[in-house]
Amino acid sequence: MPVSEVYNALQTGVIDAAMIDGTATKAFRLGEVANYVTVGMKTTNSPFFIVMNRDAWSDLTDEQKAVVEEAGRQASLNGQAMQLRVAADGIDSFGATAGKEVIRLTAEQAAPFNAIADQVTAKIVAEIGGDAAKIADALKAK
Repeated sequence: MPVSEVYNALQTGVIDAAMIDGTATKAFRLGEVANYVTVGMKTTNSPFFIVMNRDAWSDLTDEQKAVVEEAGRQASLNGQAMQLRVAADGIDSFGATAGKEVIRLTAEQAAPFNAIADQVTAKIVAEIGGDAAKIADALKAK
């Protein structure tokens, strides 16, 4: 379901829950229509890519390519840090609102969900083929 439809679907009872990162509590105002947020299990990846024209890339020297790659890596790390801060703020704000509850799973509680999520990810990666495994592994990299 497109994220633009989740608010109305939650509000009207078409769906009971949505799996989305914590930024959605504010960015998509889902905190207005949800009463619970559960954290602590594997959920979504939010891939962001920096793309470049292949011919322009080919024209770069190895030294220039290294600079572009490092800049991209740093931009990715900065973006991730900001996304995590905004998500944490959204979850904290949600939890501080009367009538709202943040459920924080322990590793043991999250384990069954994580096992299923890993199976689903592996299935989708296999179905997509190509560079999907490489991309999925890169998204898990620290």
